[in-house]
Amino acid sequence: LEVLEPGCGAGRHTFAVAKHFPNSTFTAFDIDAEQIEKNKIKCKELGLKNVTFLVADFCAMPQEWNGRFDYLMIYDCMHDLPHPAQAMAGLKRVLNKDDALVTMMDINTTSDRPTQTKDSISAVLYNISLHHCMSVSLANGGV
Repeated sequence: LEVLEPGCGAGRHTFAVAKHFPNSTFTAFDIDAEQIEKNKIKCKELGLKNVTFLVADFCAMPQEWNGRFDYLMIYDCMHDLPHPAQAMAGLKRVLNKDDALVTMMDINTTSDRPTQTKDSISAVLYNISLHHCMSVSLANGGV
């Protein structure tokens, strides 16, 4: 399988899955060039030959990726994107149209204050999202 992880950050998911599926090819990208360089070093240390880390943007994926990927795994990044609809259109474009699988997980939180008082982790995640993620997205022209 050809696997794509956009917004890979520190690559935790890519490393974990790539170890278990050595016959699959993994492409993982993030806009953070410094983190991508760290991921490349760790990839060599782990001896993974089936992973490529790239600096790229959800909204400007290469045309040569059209229809390439069989599996798309997105973890904890969609809420950070300044233009999520444009990003989703790009992700749809790079999926293998015949037989593709997508998994997407994002933070599990709520803006409901009574629920937050019962789950302190939810409150922390909501506040990080509100005060960091949303601010960064809006500063980058987000909608």
